Amino acid sequence: MKESITVNIFGKDYKLASKDTNAETMKSIASLLNTRMLKTAAGAKVMNPSIIAVMTALNLLEENIKLKRLYKYNTDIWN
Repeated sequence: MKESITVNIFGKDYKLASKDTNAETMKSIASLLNTRMLKTAAGAKVMNPSIIAVMTALNLLEENIKLKRLYKYNTDIWN
């Protein structure tokens, strides 16, 4: 069943719906993204929301890649 919620990210409301993710999880994800965008904005010289969103996405993907590499390294060691 598709759940629909409204979340606020970086001062803008977004309506989200997902058949695979429940409302509480979507709210948690949106809250985390909002927090990360505010953190990025605090250290940025620009305040353009689109640029902040791209910078935040790049930071999150960098973390994701590092975690995947660490996971692969640890998996390789123990196998």
